[in-house]
Amino acid sequence: MVYIVLYTILWKWLLISVDLCPFQCAGRLDRPHTGTGRRHYDIAPAVPCSKLLKRSFPMSNPSHMDKTKTRTWVMVLYPEDPSHQNCISLLKQSGYDFACILHDKDTWDEDESPDHAPGDPKKPHWHVVLKVKSPRYRKPLAEEFDIKPQCFEPCRDVKKALLYLVHDGYDTKFQYDVNDVFGPLSSQLETLLMCDNEGERVIEIVHMIDQSPGLCTYREILLKACRAGLYGDFRKLGAGVRYLLDEHNDEIKNELVSDRKPTAGAYEKAISQAEFTGFVCGCESRKKGVQNL
Repeated sequence: MVYIVLYTILWKWLLISVDLCPFQCAGRLDRPHTGTGRRHYDIAPAVPCSKLLKRSFPMSNPSHMDKTKTRTWVMVLYPEDPSHQNCISLLKQSGYDFACILHDKDTWDEDESPDHAPGDPKKPHWHVVLKVKSPRYRKPLAEEFDIKPQCFEPCRDVKKALLYLVHDGYDTKFQYDVNDVFGPLSSQLETLLMCDNEGERVIEIVHMIDQSPGLCTYREILLKACRAGLYGDFRKLGAGVRYLLDEHNDEIKNELVSDRKPTAGAYEKAISQAEFTGFVCGCESRKKGVQNL
């Protein structure tokens, strides 16, 4: 126990003496220490602290992206690179879920780079949002497309990444046309642009249920919401979706028997026909869903 206390005190003294902070990159430090007011020039380490302490702070190592495993990725590719052109061709031909656009009208902002004047044109480049079927590491994925792993970055928010393709929400940047976006995920971007806020997206789900012919199943609405890019909002509704489905199905059942004279077995016959219609619609939606997956 005594050794542990002594080791802790020694380690803290070392951090204070050489200003070895694990959250900054050390070089020749020319600022005074907050506690002593002394300036440190020569005693600061000549290597970044992230290398010295990468075992304790692994996320400070840039190579942590090689250990990230995810289904969604973003890429920046350049037409001047033949391997990048081949990558775009492979995306088009191999049936990947992606959305891509060529940014050829971007300009440098004042704070982006000291080497470029504000308003200078940037090199044309593609922005790609990619979704794969199962979580992948970026190195094997880069080998599959025959490009460098540095072209891939994990995508934390697919909606924001898709909206950035046309610079939606970035008023100071050039606004691209959604029709310039190509790939299977472009339809999801169109839905996001039509439903720019959460309330409108929820209304879109309600309309999906109301406009369904016959009895509607949970599976059918789930597939429609996924294809429209509304799965996140569908999931947030939770049990509310089932309440909406119950209301819709009850209205359909009442409409089937409201204009008929109630006779023995008529109600049961109408309900069985409605259930059969809903079953057929559900089967058709399942077939379409399997074809689109």
